[in-house]
Amino acid sequence: MLKRKETFTVSFFPTYQSFLQNLFFPSFTAIVALATLILIPRYLYKKYLIYGFITGALGDIILAYTLEFFNLITYKNAGAFNVLGLNFWAPISWMLVHMLFLYFLPHRRFFLYTYVLGFAMLSRVFSEILVNLNLFEFNGIWSYLSILAFLGWYSGTAWFYRRVEDSYKIK
Repeated sequence: MLKRKETFTVSFFPTYQSFLQNLFFPSFTAIVALATLILIPRYLYKKYLIYGFITGALGDIILAYTLEFFNLITYKNAGAFNVLGLNFWAPISWMLVHMLFLYFLPHRRFFLYTYVLGFAMLSRVFSEILVNLNLFEFNGIWSYLSILAFLGWYSGTAWFYRRVEDSYKIK
């Protein structure tokens, strides 16, 4: 009996999954960048860009490298966007998200707590989307404890912003 020779051909066109993996971060970054351009007034944009860079981009780089060092998270399948083990678009996305977070930061304490909790929960949902797209992976029990990292990150961001802004007020 003759066996049929099976050949594996690679299609020129990417699959739906690889398309999402390659373009999810750039698309998300573009959407959030457009939102910041629309929602944050021009005269305040530079101020929030600096805060976003410090708390969002640098915060993401420090947090991601720390968590990867302790083997709690793993970035995967970044493809051409892999820079030093991280996705190139991740710090930019977090910078833009933190710009929006700080621009709409409420003053009243109750609303501030719910606002920080809401952003931490949205960030946890976002990380679950990255897990489902196979761009990111939690190791061990960290998938359940990551909400604490997001709560700490957003709480620290709000504290830092309030502290710096209060130091510039005339008393």
